[in-house]
Amino acid sequence: VSSNQLPTYSRQNSQEDFANSVAAYINYPYFQFSHPKRYQFLKEKVFSGTHYFPEEDMGYLQKITLDFDQALKNKNWEKIINIAKEVGRNYSPELEKKLVLKIENKIKNTPDSVRDLKLAVASCFLVDPSSLKIRKNLIRKKRVPLQVLLKDRRCALMARRSFEKELGLWSMRNIYFFRSKGQDYIQFMDPVSLTSRARGFDTRYNWRVFNEGSNIHLAEGNFHNDEINFGSVKINLGETAVGTMKLPVGKPLILEVGAQRVHPIEFKRLNSKIAKIRFVIPVGFNYNAPKQARIRIVYPLRPEFKSLN
Repeated sequence: VSSNQLPTYSRQNSQEDFANSVAAYINYPYFQFSHPKRYQFLKEKVFSGTHYFPEEDMGYLQKITLDFDQALKNKNWEKIINIAKEVGRNYSPELEKKLVLKIENKIKNTPDSVRDLKLAVASCFLVDPSSLKIRKNLIRKKRVPLQVLLKDRRCALMARRSFEKELGLWSMRNIYFFRSKGQDYIQFMDPVSLTSRARGFDTRYNWRVFNEGSNIHLAEGNFHNDEINFGSVKINLGETAVGTMKLPVGKPLILEVGAQRVHPIEFKRLNSKIAKIRFVIPVGFNYNAPKQARIRIVYPLRPEFKSLN
């Protein structure tokens, strides 16, 4: 259900989001706690009261914390990994900080090769930057061999080499332009936004618009959000443009979007590959539907149909 290191319940549109929620209802035991309203809606409207996991009247943070503490007490390391994997499906900063602190307190004890490795693997599913510090400390103290840790697929994806040589260079995906209430927007997916944050990088998105066939840009701008992005990125072009912006109507345009990732401590800078789309802004185009429904025929943009549009 979840791909490209993105959370399960964050997608570009309601159709994808609904499909993922249906899959989560069937497969993920903590869905009823992390998204109680969605769970209740699906239970009543889609599954006719059928449920696949024992139901409990408990908050998400309380339930995860209770299960995590019990697993630590019982030394059930596989359970710890499974809980961390479920938490990683939906970013919750407060919860992650609690789990990271619990892991840190546990590894303060006498070294244990099995426990240390399992807790290091569990930390790979968490976005909180302190989870990376856990792995670094265990590796530096030779309590967890790096090559053994990298045998886990998730940990390999979160590793420095994987991110800086490959993932951090990935281009943006599923880019769309739309106009809403006179404002121009773009929306796209950053496939490694959470991985970037987990490794301590800040991300800034740069964009430029050209006339098709021209090397001189009509407009350019950039966007940086201090909040962690765990879904699609939406940028208001007018608000983020350098200077004033006015895009021509009815002409083919090219949009370029890229991400620049900077590590504030290590001073590393990664530039993603540039992604491009071609689009045309039709006359009177507006993404939002009118309040009063009506029938409207839109003809092709060829000259012979100009008088009909």
